[in-house]
Amino acid sequence: MKRLLAIFLCLLLISGCSQNDDHTMDERYFDMLALLESEQNYQTPVNYAVSVELSATDDGNYRYYVIIDEPKIAMYEIQAMAIVEGDDYSQTMAANVGIFEGVSYAMIPNQTNVDAGYVGGLSISGLTDHAPCRVLVMVRYRLEGDHESVIREYYSFDVDVTE
Repeated sequence: MKRLLAIFLCLLLISGCSQNDDHTMDERYFDMLALLESEQNYQTPVNYAVSVELSATDDGNYRYYVIIDEPKIAMYEIQAMAIVEGDDYSQTMAANVGIFEGVSYAMIPNQTNVDAGYVGGLSISGLTDHAPCRVLVMVRYRLEGDHESVIREYYSFDVDVTE
């Protein structure tokens, strides 16, 4: 646990504190992790595409990749997290994007301008020691002009190694 705390503190120092709400980045990470671990109602992606793949690594583990792309609506301040159901995240960090980077990501249909923070898609990856597995994903974002409401959507994917 001390190692995980040290990693979080280093990430905070590296990325700076550019978030503009009341939660620090490490609090947001732990809040998102707790929400994702406890969620039971999963959805089917409607406003964007989400895909998950699993591949074997050379050391006998497995790497999962989560790709979020093809937005159908304008999404701002995107954050995402993925975990493998049943894995212990007390000593390792969950795969995530948009929490610690100090950068705000947005996806807008048919627009990409990386310098301005408008990306065509986001990708996160993590490790697990077993396959097949269930990957749980949370995508958090705001709609254009709505700086008050946060949308959280949860997905569940059963995946196995692809050849």
